[in-house]
Amino acid sequence: MSTPIRATLTVLGLALVALPGGASGPDASPAKQSEIDSQYVQAPTPARMGIIDGATNPDDIPDELAYRLVFLAMAEPENPKPEERARASAKMLKAGLDEADRDRLLIRLGKLWTMMASIKTERERIIARDPQPDPSSADARRIEQLANQEKAVMAKTLSDLPSYLTSDGLARFSAFVREAKCHMKVIQGDRMSKTATESVHCSQ
Repeated sequence: MSTPIRATLTVLGLALVALPGGASGPDASPAKQSEIDSQYVQAPTPARMGIIDGATNPDDIPDELAYRLVFLAMAEPENPKPEERARASAKMLKAGLDEADRDRLLIRLGKLWTMMASIKTERERIIARDPQPDPSSADARRIEQLANQEKAVMAKTLSDLPSYLTSDGLARFSAFVREAKCHMKVIQGDRMSKTATESVHCSQ
């Protein structure tokens, strides 16, 4: 079972916050942020619940969570506008990627953005219809399916990294994510309502 968490990250001028609730969505103002919601962050359940501070225990931050936050911070819609492309490129430069790697990553994260936005839209329709679906209901089962679909989409994006980044770009990006862990704090607590969401905000 997934463990609901709250995570924050600020690294190399790239501000990222993942929190339950709050305004969100791919239709939010792109000039200020890039956002994708998800129901749960899929992270291993630790022996003790509490705060994982990446500044002191970066290895305790799960890789899948770190990559997830960085992916969503950098993602822009497919066929981005010039300002969206420029914003994404500026963020990717912080990872030391060259132009060719930035272009390929932009395309792949655009596909991620589209898939995550589709999942978000369907989940929001369900929640608008029934904010607190009975756990045995079809709506609750569908929300769980969407959470699993979201996890699979993110895992596929991560596993495909070597196919669209050069070996040098992959090494630089992996090092960037490791560094990002040092700026993360993960708060793990009791189970949230299935209607709770996590919002990822990315500012320039």
